[in-house]
Parts: sequence; C-alpha cells; structure tokens
Amino acid sequence: MKKSFPILLIFLMLVLPIISSIEFSVKTEFGQGETLIAKVSGNFLEPILKDNIIFYRGHVAIPMVFDSTKVQDDYYIYAVLPQKNANYSLLIKDVKYLRGSETIEGDLTKNFTITDKIADFNVNPGFVVTKGDFFLTLQNMQDKQISVNIKTSSSQTSEESTGFFQALFGSSSGLETNETSLTLKSGELKKINFKTNDFNKTAFKTIELSSENSKYEIPVYVIINQSVSIEEGRFKFSPVGLDFSMSTDSNITKIINIQNTGKKELNNISLELSDSLKSYFLLSRNEVDKLEGESSKKVGILVSSLQDEKTLQGEITAKIGDETFYLPITAKFLKDYLPLPGENESSGDFLFKTCLELNGKICKQNETCTGEKIEANSPNCCNGECKEQGSGSYTQIIGWCLLVLVVIAAYWFYSKKYKGVKSIVDLSKIGEKK
Repeated sequence: MKKSFPILLIFLMLVLPIISSIEFSVKTEFGQGETLIAKVSGNFLEPILKDNIIFYRGHVAIPMVFDSTKVQDDYYIYAVLPQKNANYSLLIKDVKYLRGSETIEGDLTKNFTITDKIADFNVNPGFVVTKGDFFLTLQNMQDKQISVNIKTSSSQTSEESTGFFQALFGSSSGLETNETSLTLKSGELKKINFKTNDFNKTAFKTIELSSENSKYEIPVYVIINQSVSIEEGRFKFSPVGLDFSMSTDSNITKIINIQNTGKKELNNISLELSDSLKSYFLLSRNEVDKLEGESSKKVGILVSSLQDEKTLQGEITAKIGDETFYLPITAKFLKDYLPLPGENESSGDFLFKTCLELNGKICKQNETCTGEKIEANSPNCCNGECKEQGSGSYTQIIGWCLLVLVVIAAYWFYSKKYKGVKSIVDLSKIGEKK
C-alpha cells in the first residue's frame, strides 16, 4: 500500500494539469440513433479541423455523419450515432494547446457507449452558426407517437426571444412565451423553422429539445452582419457575403472591399479568417492602420482547393475596438467544375504583390503621392513621385512673394524715373516765363 501511494500521487500530478487545461464534455452513454453533442474548450494554438476528428467502434475507425465548428472560444462537435449497441470513442488527433506556459501536443479521446435502448428522437444539426433564418430537423426513432418540448434560452431580451421563437408556427400564432411543443408520428421527419430578423445584434442562444427519455441543448450562434456606428464612422464589408463554387485542385483570387461610409477616420482594423477557412484561404492583409472617412480599401482572398470535394462555411471577422463585423463565406469545391463566363474572373493577384513588384514607390508618412496610389500588399504605394507634405505650397508662396517684390521694385523705379523727368520739365517752363 505504501509503495502504491507514490505511484498514484505521481499519476495524479501528471493527469490533473491536463484535465484542468482542456475541457472535453460529452456524455458517456447514448441511445441508439441519438445525436451526440460534444464541447471542447482550451487555449488551442492551432485550430481543430474536421479532418482531425475520427470515430471508432472498438479499435476500428468507422464512417459517421458529423460536423464541427468553433463558436467564440469553444469547439462543438455533433454526430448522428448508429443504431448498434457497442463501445465507441471520439478521437481528436494532433491537438496543440497551452497548459500554463507549456505547449502540449497530442490526441484527445473520449469513450462512450451506445446502449441497447433506442433514443426517442434525434436532431440534425447539433449546433447552428447562422447569418439568417435556419431550421432543425427532428426524427422520431420510436414505434409510437411522441411529444417534443421546445424551449429557447433567454440570453436576449424577452422581446427578441419571443420573436425568435414565434417563427416556429409563424408570427400570427400569438405566442407570448418562448416555449411550446410538437408531436412526431413514428418515424416522422419534421423541420422546425426559426427566423432571426428580430435580432439586432450578434447573440448566442440555446434551444432545448426534450421528450420523455431524450434531451438536447442545441447551441445557436446568430451573427448579425450590419453597419454599426463607431464614433461617427460606419464600417461595412462589400459585398456583404461570398458564395461561390470552384474546381478541385485549383486556385482563384477574390476581392472584397472594407468601407468607411462615415466621415470620421477608423483606426486599427484587424481582419481574421475563421478556423474552418484557414487551411484553404489567405488574406492579402490582416491589419489596416487607418481607413479615412468616405473611403474604402481592397482586400484580396487567395483560395486554394485540394483534390477532395467539400463545402466550407466560415467568415472573415473585422474588429475595431469593441465592435466586431462578419463577412459570411460559403465555398464549394467540386470536381470538374466549369465556372460560368465571368464567374471567377475578379483576379486580385496584384493585392498579394509588394509595391516594388508593381514598380511603385512607398511614400513616407510625411510625404504625398503626386501620381495615382497603387493598391498593393505594401501601404502608401505610389506610381509617381513622393514629395514632402507642404513643400509644393511653400514653393508657391516664395514664388508669389518674389513676384510681388518685382512688381513693387518696378513701380518704385518707374515712379522715380517719371518724377525726375517731370521735375526737369517743370524747371524748363519756369525759365521760359522769366
């Protein structure tokens, strides 16, 4: 007993820091056909991608209908489980995160069991990240009719919560609460529609679905993409979203504009891709020091596709102080895809080149460009000459001063000469009179 105690202590010292640095929440038992919803939290140095997630039955990897996403600082994974009683595990491979000041690399695993009981119903998807209206699909797994209660969280005001929930049966339903129920016949699939037009800002909500023996808490992240006033400046993306298709194993470049429609200058704008896009997308710039009033700047997006067909969804986030703005993106990678004429012709390759590569000159902060400014990966790029601010007007002032002095001197000389001639003439007349 005395010998085993030090071993147990060492084991706890090694394991407890890992437990405290990563939170991997998932149930240990599920019914057949149930929807698994997992949450992973930690200080990750690299994003958790869908390709890093593997499901096992015993020690054998199995295909699974699942998806993953990042909502704020947490990762969510959902999967529609098979109807087979067995021991399973969820593996997230090649995870890199911080434990205190130490960098940890390895795999995360959670074991769970699918019992011999059949779930009342399942739900798809198991989480929602949306910029607009959405729906959840419920299916009754039982051989009898069931009733499902639906409840939304109250993270918004009561008015917003009611509007969000009324979309179940239309705004004419007269619901004054954010709770209702519906019935599902045996095997029935039913879509539940939700609207987000009552939201005036980005919000995180939870939809609770429960029956007699099953319960789900579906995280919903509603992203409201609108122009918001920032100290008299107004920021927005143009276009307001990107939705495009491209062939696998190819590259294209897209152009977006960040705009300041207000009159006051906006400063320190940071741009970031969501984790789901970072392996395939590259921005020509991640920071903009300043965006003058009533002006815009171009940002290039280089999209690189792999050989596999897939659909990516994510966003570009712009942060200005405490304000956050989103540009939603949907990209479809399809084999042998042929774009329509002009569909992918908006080339922005020049945005990834430096000013020198574009044969321009970089003007200093105290200099102005006498020619046209060049959109490039380098700031203050000019295709003309760079002159110190105010130097031109100073030269003009000197020129005008010299001209005035010349005019004054000429007038003085003319006046002197004319006065002398007049005096001589007057004296001659005096002599004649005498």
